[in-house]
Amino acid sequence: MYKFAYEDTVETSGATGRDAERQALEHSLNLLRIAAQSAATPAQKYEALTFVNSLWSFLLEDLAKPDNALPAGLRASLISIGFWMLRESEAIGDGKSQNLEGLVEVTQMISEGLQ
Repeated sequence: MYKFAYEDTVETSGATGRDAERQALEHSLNLLRIAAQSAATPAQKYEALTFVNSLWSFLLEDLAKPDNALPAGLRASLISIGFWMLRESEAIGDGKSQNLEGLVEVTQMISEGLQ
């Protein structure tokens, strides 16, 4: 399966950076959709959750930078979403939640917002 590091795709700015973010979110979405299927293997779930964690850790770090150009309100909302994504993926990994569909829905909305 095709893998890439999110950090390698976002070393650009402006519209190109937004496209790289959208691509990373779409990759995350594809992994999450596979993991949400009843026939998904533990390895597929692990791969999806690991990518979600890496992606949102990177996004949260970027959103927290003082030179981030997004409006403060939007940044705050995305930070809240990011923390939720990390908590929920951890709960799924620990077996305390089965809410992969929630991760799918949020990822899809964020991805569509970048188009």
